[in-house]
Amino acid sequence: MNLSELEYMDSFALLSPGFGDGHYLLCEELQPSGKNGNLVVQPFEGPAQWFIASTREVTLNMNVPQPTISLGADEKGYVEGVETIRSKIAAGDVYQVNLTMRATINNVSGAELFTLLCKNGVPRFAAWVRLPDGNEFVSASPELFFEKTDNTLHCQPMKGTSPKDKKEWLEKSEKDIAELAMITDLVRNDMTPLCNPQSVKVVNERLLIELPYVVQAVSDVEGTLMQDISIGEILKALHPCGSITGAPKNAAIHLIKSLESSERKYYCGSLGYINGHNAIFSILIRTAYKSGDHWIYGTGGGIVWDSDPELELEEARMKMGILK
Repeated sequence: MNLSELEYMDSFALLSPGFGDGHYLLCEELQPSGKNGNLVVQPFEGPAQWFIASTREVTLNMNVPQPTISLGADEKGYVEGVETIRSKIAAGDVYQVNLTMRATINNVSGAELFTLLCKNGVPRFAAWVRLPDGNEFVSASPELFFEKTDNTLHCQPMKGTSPKDKKEWLEKSEKDIAELAMITDLVRNDMTPLCNPQSVKVVNERLLIELPYVVQAVSDVEGTLMQDISIGEILKALHPCGSITGAPKNAAIHLIKSLESSERKYYCGSLGYINGHNAIFSILIRTAYKSGDHWIYGTGGGIVWDSDPELELEEARMKMGILK
């Protein structure tokens, strides 16, 4: 099917091959449901939204040309926010906080934005979603939130970013190593009440993944789920993911709400596809949601004690590289 055809659909979710075992999935005619369904959209704030959808594999023709966009970033208060977080860390209130800012994208359709985000290759969890209530978002996420395969729960937090030509620096960066270790421990703790005793293991402490525009560091945590744990219970226990909050999670969320100028909404939420007893959820980073006649795109990073405010601002700008 042609990508342009989706512009005329009332509701749908186009999911990249990372969700569909190597195939694009098209979820059509989304019908809201209680806590049953095969598509789940979880905003950063507020309850999860469950939908029943007719789903089929599609071969996608990216027939929409790349647009030239107008991008304006609101950087006001970001450097000051980093300093505030560092003072809270010094006081012992938090260890790490994920601080984000917003950019506005004008004069672009959903199909054009999806094309732009996929111009250098389709990100693992790319998606374009239009909900029945009119809300819409486009995501180029590379980050796995969690995957349930039979009775195995797998999480892959992502923390640590560098330009592609500074991979060696990221590999040796003590700050970024510590940052990922803190979030890996938080995720492990979140998984533990869901899993059999002593089954939660960090199976990979740190791995560097090369994306078209940056290098990212991830870890892998796995556990064996206790009997009769539902996907809804997993989502409730793990959301929001520690990689986009910080640690301790509740204190970090409280600080985020006080520092950021607007709600994150779908940005930093999660998107999940359920296939029988199995499920795969992404973290909605590298994501823009529609607001009126424009799109809001979020970007940011984890702040720790030895963060340099100006360098953190530069990292947030770097993560906009996918739009350029």
